[in-house]
Amino acid sequence: MAINEATLINAATHANLLTIDNVNLARKVARKDRLSVIDTIGRDHRLPRAVLYQAVAEQRKLPFLTLSKLRPDSDLLERLPTTLLQRRLLLPVRDSQDQLLLAMADPDDQVAIDTVKRVVNVPFTLALAEPVSLKSVIKCELPNSAPEEEQDPITLFDDLMKEAYVCNASDIHLKPEKNGLKAAMRVDGKLIPYPKLLNTSEASLLINRVKVLASLDISEQRMPQDGGFAYEISDWNLSPHELRVATLPSRWGERITLRLLGQESGALALDQLNLNPVVLERVRNVLTYPHGMVLVTGPTGSGKSTTLYAALREIDRTEFNVLTVEDPIEQLLSDATQVQTGVKVSFSQALRSFLRHDPDIILVGEIRDQDTAETAMKAAMTGHLVLSTLHTNNATSAVSRLRNMECEDFMIAATVQLVIAQRLARRLCQLCRRPSDTPPLIELPILQNVQLYEANGCPACMGTGYKGRIGLHEMFWVDNEMSRLIAEGAGDHEIRLAAGSHLYTLWQDALYKVANGHTSLEEVMPFREAIYEQQVNAEKAEAVT
Repeated sequence: MAINEATLINAATHANLLTIDNVNLARKVARKDRLSVIDTIGRDHRLPRAVLYQAVAEQRKLPFLTLSKLRPDSDLLERLPTTLLQRRLLLPVRDSQDQLLLAMADPDDQVAIDTVKRVVNVPFTLALAEPVSLKSVIKCELPNSAPEEEQDPITLFDDLMKEAYVCNASDIHLKPEKNGLKAAMRVDGKLIPYPKLLNTSEASLLINRVKVLASLDISEQRMPQDGGFAYEISDWNLSPHELRVATLPSRWGERITLRLLGQESGALALDQLNLNPVVLERVRNVLTYPHGMVLVTGPTGSGKSTTLYAALREIDRTEFNVLTVEDPIEQLLSDATQVQTGVKVSFSQALRSFLRHDPDIILVGEIRDQDTAETAMKAAMTGHLVLSTLHTNNATSAVSRLRNMECEDFMIAATVQLVIAQRLARRLCQLCRRPSDTPPLIELPILQNVQLYEANGCPACMGTGYKGRIGLHEMFWVDNEMSRLIAEGAGDHEIRLAAGSHLYTLWQDALYKVANGHTSLEEVMPFREAIYEQQVNAEKAEAVT
């Protein structure tokens, strides 16, 4: 048994996840699209079922247990009838403090509660869990129970994609284990478990389904493969999602990782990246230059492409000829020519061809090798503005990275105008964040006389206290003095110390985001710089703000 639809909707409105108008509109849309009201709400408001169940748990003052917390009590499990567990969807579990909980899909099922009390004769606390999670754990713990009808691979993958969409996941991980497969999704930079466990048969069906969609060889299971495809969720009337697929042979079978392109960012403009206003103005000024190079650096998944696309949206593409070469094309830009690399077209080959198409602005998805770097620099020196990405730890390290690609110092000094280093931090949930009463862990001028906030947790953010992510940006502007240092072969450390007001550090921007209530100090502490850097930049942080 499971909680009825009306109870879930009532809890969602009580938790301010939905308004009455939202619900009324969802009912109309559900009839039109022939979907359930819960599916319509999940699709249109991106509310996973787990959020609705957590709202019920909060309303009833009950613990909410995710799949990872459903650790059955084996002794009590043997004493309860199998039919009771399967039909009533309940499970005796132990929490981290070894307290006995009865996880149920419907806490109003008094018949089931009374039956458990008579059988176990041990005090317990009621808890709420998703029905699909309870079914999965019960099926794993009771292998001799009556088998359920297995889903077909099309439905398995479609359900997975629906969950990824409503959770706003950036990646899906399919991890094989001895007795089946566990799926997880990266949401706001953290992995959360998919609420359903898959047995060995379902795992094989799902993996083959993904490989077929990605045009991979399903018979090859002993070597890594890469591919991609566009997928449209059945019956949800959404535009197709672009996915990148990578497989990897492991101990218990093939592991698959799917990257959902453009899922989190959407069509953001530069002023939607929450940049410091002073920094934003300087970035916009660089984008008006007739030539030069703008580099965005950071690890994979740090939002480099989002920043580049936002920069291109600042440019009037009807007035300027914009050409891009990408692998793959992640977002579509109107009035721009976008080229995807392939077997016959590399980054450097596309760049050379671009120079014969009268470009004003060129975007290179990534500078990976010496050939691409040199071609991009030559384009930047011959009257074109070039935007691209690199993988470095900070903005000033872009200089040494280009040197490692055997680029000449004078070329780097003459072309690079701006380097942006980027990371992502979780954004505080705006519904439940609370003022912090404790003094800051560090004393800096920017944190004085401002109200700081900390994470709390509510159904909207699934109890984490964070919802969505925000970019942290380090900016390095190359002026004449910096250009001279680079041309003379100065190292990263020397450049960083000499940069002065031409370097706005990641730590400064993190403190700016904390002071403005976007995130918590605890969340950005991993980006804290060395003590001497704090002393050097504390005054600059206050001045820029």
